[in-house]
Amino acid sequence: MRIPACAGLIVAAALAGCGSTSSSTSTASQNLFDDSITQQQYAALRVGEDQQTIIDRVQHLGKPETTVADRFVALFPRHDPKRVLCDYWQVTGDSALLVQLCFSSRTEKLVRKLEQRA
Repeated sequence: MRIPACAGLIVAAALAGCGSTSSSTSTASQNLFDDSITQQQYAALRVGEDQQTIIDRVQHLGKPETTVADRFVALFPRHDPKRVLCDYWQVTGDSALLVQLCFSSRTEKLVRKLEQRA
């Protein structure tokens, strides 16, 4: 039995599309983030809300920017990571729609909420 060279690299294979011949499947259509947010939850968020209030409402935070692929971070405007910490989400039911929520490092209040198509 012959094992493909990329079989031991499950994570790399999933991201690189090892063995895939379909160019129509984009990485954005896969579950890139641990948590998702509904469009209704996103729409209800207001700039100025406390981070804890948002956590209580949606029951979790998105993926920290330090763990998000640069190509997705680059979809959003730059910011000073010393002043603002951003989390990323996929929108439930629309995996190509990404959401960025940014909180003030000092006050822990939502200072920016944006969405982009991947």
